[in-house]
Amino acid sequence: MDFSYTPEQERFRAELRAFLENALPPGWGTPACPQPTSDEEMLALHRDFQRRLVDAGFAGLSWPKEHGGRGASLIEQIIYIEETARAKAPLPVNLAGLTMAGPVLIRHGTEEQKARHLRPILTSEEIWCRSEEHTAELQSRGL
Repeated sequence: MDFSYTPEQERFRAELRAFLENALPPGWGTPACPQPTSDEEMLALHRDFQRRLVDAGFAGLSWPKEHGGRGASLIEQIIYIEETARAKAPLPVNLAGLTMAGPVLIRHGTEEQKARHLRPILTSEEIWCRSEEHTAELQSRGL
């Protein structure tokens, strides 16, 4: 059994690694890199990083291309996790939206719901979460 990555997967890794080197502040993940000092600064940093992910095609990694994602394979998603962990990259601020709400809308949402919500989920203009209260509200909206 061959567990090595294909040349295409290695190109994906190189593209992602180059993106991370350019997208993260100099010295990111080291004590030399200044850290945000308030919740507002932290949110701004995470939102900026998520927008960079969107611009480079790395947000909504597994989402279909027609919905703003990359249509990445499972192996590419694993490479993404490996490389973002290696770089100590911040998690997207809207992780619940990217991993739960977006895929549910893609699969079960109306075209109007997709048009209204998917792009703001990708860019973190809207931050989605899940709670029992929130679930009831979403159900009342037909989502």
